[in-house]
Amino acid sequence: MQQRLDAFLCLLRSIPGLQELALTTNGAFLEEQALLLREAGLDRVTVSLDSLQPTRFRQLIDAETPLEKVLRGIEAAPTAGFARGEGHILRFIEFMDAGSENDWSLGRAVPS
Repeated sequence: MQQRLDAFLCLLRSIPGLQELALTTNGAFLEEQALLLREAGLDRVTVSLDSLQPTRFRQLIDAETPLEKVLRGIEAAPTAGFARGEGHILRFIEFMDAGSENDWSLGRAVPS
């Protein structure tokens, strides 16, 4: 069964009093779905981007999505209407326990 995030967003958008609808994604399907998600009522999208080095990116995300595809999704977001003025807002996450699949440990974290 194909996931229909756009239909789910339309249902959420119909909730009275809802002020903003935001999504955090790995960006794997953003290139194809950015406009559809915007038209469904999504206000804001955040893309988690673990590395700009293709090999390291693949290791960190533990999936088959190539970095280039995620970057194309990020490029598609402003065209679909996800932009505040010019450019993108970059944020660094200091502490993110991502589970046991990526050998994450507090001892390897860099404090602020």
